[in-house]
Amino acid sequence: MIDDILEDMEACGLDESFRQTVMSNLEGFVEQKPALDPNMYGGDAKAYGQDYREHCLKPLHHSRKLLEYTNMLEIDAYEIMRASDMAFSGRLDIHPDGSIEYTAGQLAAVEYRHAVCAVLATAIRNHYINKWKAEDEELDGLNDKLREIIRARLSTRIWRNYFM
Repeated sequence: MIDDILEDMEACGLDESFRQTVMSNLEGFVEQKPALDPNMYGGDAKAYGQDYREHCLKPLHHSRKLLEYTNMLEIDAYEIMRASDMAFSGRLDIHPDGSIEYTAGQLAAVEYRHAVCAVLATAIRNHYINKWKAEDEELDGLNDKLREIIRARLSTRIWRNYFM
């Protein structure tokens, strides 16, 4: 169903402006303040700080890098929308107007950045697969080739967290 909607949208020729809208909305979504409540830690500042770094700061940096790389690759909005349907249990929805809706899970306060990372990683993976198929490249060793690219251009941690 989503493929039919996306094909109709692609036929309208909104590619670049729509891509900019989606990327801008993703950037704004990622930059939201997390709703991590220090009161839930019973005064344990160390535990709060550890969770904040691990589940708020690191995913923020990762999502910024993935957004930048997605922009550099000029991955179109439709591919990002397809990825949002596939990654993170489909809980990050990108609507036909480019708006973003997130269906929260158990860790709603902090997981939304992980969701963006997972969606962008899926879009990047799909971008390379489609590119290599179009170039009739051998797809054996695809994961090794992708790992080399992601580790060199982004980081080993991003590879480990979102591409494996």
